[in-house]
Amino acid sequence: MVMEVVLGEASEVKNVVEAIELVETGVAKFVFSSRGLSLKAMDSRECAMMEILIPSDAFAHYRCDNVFSVGLSLDQMLQLLHRAHDSDIVSLTALEGQDHVTFTFQCPSNLSFSDHRMNLMMDIDNGPLLDIHEDAEYHAIVELPSPVFTTICCHIDSLSNIPIISIIVTRDTPILLVAAGDFGLCMHLPRGGTVIEMTQCVSLAFEIRYLNLVMAAMSLSDTLTIRLSMELPEAVFEYKIAAEKGYVRFHLPIAFNASYLLDD
Repeated sequence: MVMEVVLGEASEVKNVVEAIELVETGVAKFVFSSRGLSLKAMDSRECAMMEILIPSDAFAHYRCDNVFSVGLSLDQMLQLLHRAHDSDIVSLTALEGQDHVTFTFQCPSNLSFSDHRMNLMMDIDNGPLLDIHEDAEYHAIVELPSPVFTTICCHIDSLSNIPIISIIVTRDTPILLVAAGDFGLCMHLPRGGTVIEMTQCVSLAFEIRYLNLVMAAMSLSDTLTIRLSMELPEAVFEYKIAAEKGYVRFHLPIAFNASYLLDD
């Protein structure tokens, strides 16, 4: 059984691995199947989860004869990827029964390539994972530029003495970011924010330490999509990747329902 995947440009692969390392600092389990590449990892507090899905048709070349669960050291992966030029094309090959995988770096001109073996990490246990609400109906789905979201959250965090930021979506204000502190309320209306769908007003609070995961992965995409529900314990923050065919999602715990802010 063979698994062969052209992962893409080295710069893009680095961004994804660095995003995974925000949540899982040791070893990650990459699952390859006929459908594509998937990964799930919990943060150290087992409260936030990252989910990655890249369908097979998003890759320039994809062959997977069986389900391959590949455990790889993220630190070793990054050390290896830093040897490649950003424009190099990265491929991954594995054979069933072998204790290693092979990364191939090929320059765009096809004039040179290099192969690098990496040993597999065995007996990888992700531990408990969050139950994903695949068919959940969200009360609000919004989009905004990821750099704008990061800038505002950092600004609010620097002013507030309470590490909580609330996200409010109403019919009058597409997206409002709010934090409370000794100074009172700090409120920001992000430029470029768009409501994709809304069935009711939403006001939910999040701990900044979890929002930091989303902000640190900003290089994945220029656009951040946020799915919010007043009835679910988590919200979904999503970056589209792989020409928008795949995604990286952060399932973040909701600190508390901040509906009292809707009355202000």
